[in-house]
Amino acid sequence: MLSTNKIFYSSIKMDVLVASNENSALISTVNSADQSQILPFNYALEKNIPAHGLQIVTHDPVAGTGNVLGTTYDFDINKYGYLRSLVLEIKAAAGADTTNVASSLGGLCYIESIELLSSGRRLQYMSRDAYLCALSDLPYGARKSVQAACKMGTTDWLRNNTQPTFHIPILFSFFDNVRNTINARFNESLRLRVTLTSEKFAQGTATSGSDATAVIAGITHLKLLAEYRRLPMPLDDKVVQEDFGDNQPLTKVVYDYSEETALTLTLPTSDQTTYANEIEIKDNGAVDAIYLIVKPAPPTGNAIDNNTAMAGAGVPLEIKEVKFSASGQTIMEVSGNYIEFLGRRTLDKGFYGGGFDVSADNSGTNFVYKIQLGLDSDTRYFSNLASLRELNTPTISFKIAGTSGVVTANAQAKVIVRKAMLMTTDAGSGKNSVGVSN
Repeated sequence: MLSTNKIFYSSIKMDVLVASNENSALISTVNSADQSQILPFNYALEKNIPAHGLQIVTHDPVAGTGNVLGTTYDFDINKYGYLRSLVLEIKAAAGADTTNVASSLGGLCYIESIELLSSGRRLQYMSRDAYLCALSDLPYGARKSVQAACKMGTTDWLRNNTQPTFHIPILFSFFDNVRNTINARFNESLRLRVTLTSEKFAQGTATSGSDATAVIAGITHLKLLAEYRRLPMPLDDKVVQEDFGDNQPLTKVVYDYSEETALTLTLPTSDQTTYANEIEIKDNGAVDAIYLIVKPAPPTGNAIDNNTAMAGAGVPLEIKEVKFSASGQTIMEVSGNYIEFLGRRTLDKGFYGGGFDVSADNSGTNFVYKIQLGLDSDTRYFSNLASLRELNTPTISFKIAGTSGVVTANAQAKVIVRKAMLMTTDAGSGKNSVGVSN
């Protein structure tokens, strides 16, 4: 008489799928890969993060007053713990009447640049255009959330005397990867510097031909929301010990954005048929992505009173074809649509594209063209780097789509590269420095 256990095991052995899999050379090869197998029915709590504290602090500027456009504002970062995120909160001054039209960049049009400083040394820098590059790389849901928080894609955010509030998350490398999160308690003091633009991105109540009053009056407040994560003291000490216990500097690999000299051009009314525009890349770093943006200049003079010109101010435009060449070789020459829809490849489920909902995106984010050198668009790690140092005159050439609907013909083209950087923190003083080792 068979025991209950013997009956149980016999029934498993008779499973036709298990038996078939045991005789499969393909499955045998897959299972032979190192660390390829897990036992999913074993009880475990994976990635169990210890209980810790959370504090979100609203910081006021320590430098910069008057809420005037074109002003630079500084915020000191507190030594509260691990700096998880930074978000700018901007409240606009009220629009003058019901006819106000503003750029569909939303609250982002207020920003000229953002910098993170350590004792006056720049650790990270991001212009408005570099921000658009980083935004275009976010997963679909995250990108839509940021666009909504910034009120991007709409041109009526100043209408009817409203005072909209914008929340602009700062997309620095430190916040993409929790391993690169800055320990503000240990590191020397940090300061965030925000420069507001002085360009005109909104129509006021000016009469035709007058641009004196056709400008955003300013903002009512600018604040910084900082999220700090605070470990229990024994765990905090343990992290510091593991990072700096040998009294040697801790070096992290992060990425930053570098902009080539902008190309001033005149927009064509019909599609260009030749590569009439090109920008040589002078940066010699190790890069994982190259971006191209063509945008109309903010309107001036009579054009300031034109709703179409104001709505499209600074918003990226469509490009028909892009070519990347270096050292006498064409590395790629593809249509703009290929890059727009299929250029942001991932190793996740979005393997074939970046997930742009073009019909609902009026912010021009989908017209940020990215040459992705990495195998994965995920910025939490590097999946490839290409050293530009040994390349001879790496150049981006492009054909612009016809822009008959754009009021102003003046435009600017920018090439922005995302490159690897080394950030070093001294074990004794917490002093930070950034350099390039290529």
